Amino acid sequence: MNKLLQKLIISIVFITYYPIYGQNYIIKVSNYYSTFSLADLKNYQKEYTVQLGNGYNIPYKIVDNFPSFFSYQISVGLEHSENLESGLVFNYSSTAARSDYQDYSGNLRIDYLLSSSSYGVYSEYSISLLTFLNGVIGSKILYNRSVLALNNKLIIFNESENQINKYESTSFSVSPYLAFETFYKCLILRFNTEYMIDFNGELVNIKNKKNQLPIRNGSVAKTNWSGFRIGIDFGIRL
Repeated sequence: MNKLLQKLIISIVFITYYPIYGQNYIIKVSNYYSTFSLADLKNYQKEYTVQLGNGYNIPYKIVDNFPSFFSYQISVGLEHSENLESGLVFNYSSTAARSDYQDYSGNLRIDYLLSSSSYGVYSEYSISLLTFLNGVIGSKILYNRSVLALNNKLIIFNESENQINKYESTSFSVSPYLAFETFYKCLILRFNTEYMIDFNGELVNIKNKKNQLPIRNGSVAKTNWSGFRIGIDFGIRL
């Protein structure tokens, strides 16, 4: 599956930058409100919170559990015709979780800091709806590298202990999208909605690749960024 997606990305990059007369460059920056599946990590946090609560005999609780958050994107593309555009795209997403307990004697806290940097290609087709309004359908193919930092902090009276473990995963994803676009001269404003389908990636320790992040059923925890994204694009045609 990964080899097939790699070939698709190489093919689209080649087609995108094959010189065609009359091309315009399009640069867009985007801000999305994103939902994330992350089922394995949510379950891992719940299991580990119960385990520590039972081990220390404390009411250890989840404060945050990988909520929806903002994603940021920049793309550079070429117009091959009045209706067809393709190019390169970079996306950054992040979210976090926290489990915490505090009393007069100290504090036990674990922060789960998760981020993903995605690189890939996109292709889209636009249809004129009104004089200054286009409908756009398209899709992105992305290579994702995710990093999870587990920050364990224990404070008992005047003594503290802090431990950080980092895990990473890689995966490919496909994001079909639908947008409505208005424009004035060289400026572009777009309202965009998409759904990312992430093909998961196993989390392994960055320092020791043999160490993985296990979950209760005996398998390895995976990142899964699948979810809806709604946002605004600002662009310029050069």
